[in-house]
Amino acid sequence: MSRVAVVTGTSSGIGAGTVADCIAWYAIRPPHVNVDRLVVRPLVQAAHIVHRVSGTGDRSPAGA
Repeated sequence: MSRVAVVTGTSSGIGAGTVADCIAWYAIRPPHVNVDRLVVRPLVQAAHIVHRVSGTGDRSPAGA
């Protein structure tokens, strides 16, 4: 099972063709357009799902 499937519960990820399409889009921007950052993630990660595990330790700041 892929890491994507384990983390998201699905087998859908981003394939090489999708990444290539994004790079092609970037490459054909007009010379006067600046793309600072291009973030590509699967739709299942668009909600910024965070998995937290609660610990049992003292959470007070060090030295407090």
